[in-house]
Amino acid sequence: MRTWRESGLVHILSAGALVPRTDAAPALLAPFSDCLARAKGRPTFALTYPELGFDLCGRSDPARRALWAGLIAQSANMPGKTVFVPCTVPDGDALRFDASSFWECIGRLGPRYLLLFGADAAEALFPFTRGLGDKWYYRNLTVLLFPETKALLPFPNALAEQAVERIKALM
Repeated sequence: MRTWRESGLVHILSAGALVPRTDAAPALLAPFSDCLARAKGRPTFALTYPELGFDLCGRSDPARRALWAGLIAQSANMPGKTVFVPCTVPDGDALRFDASSFWECIGRLGPRYLLLFGADAAEALFPFTRGLGDKWYYRNLTVLLFPETKALLPFPNALAEQAVERIKALM
């Protein structure tokens, strides 16, 4: 095992599961390291959307904040069990996907469900899933794809209510 870690192996597949690292991991950019610092225990849900890179770096949108607060509150199974994991980092006025850091966080946190908002995020994190629909399984994760955040605003709306019902049905 030590030889594998020294050669740069990040995760070991064990019976198809993603096993979190136990050694010293590489330094992560601020939105990713902040995500890990805020997580308390092993979350049931990991939630991501492209704009989260801005939201965690001081450029949050009050409408998105209200969306996530309302969605979590209405999905009775999410409060206290959800962590926001960024899939992007700010690059000037744009966002850049950072799949490597995202998967490092997911590997360390070990959630059961990944709630993925937006087809852009799905394509960046799962390039092989085009045409698979809005639910698939990847290693030990159940991945649910939802519409992009703009479609869920203002909250509540019909699409946001459908998202709440899909999340409630998980538990």
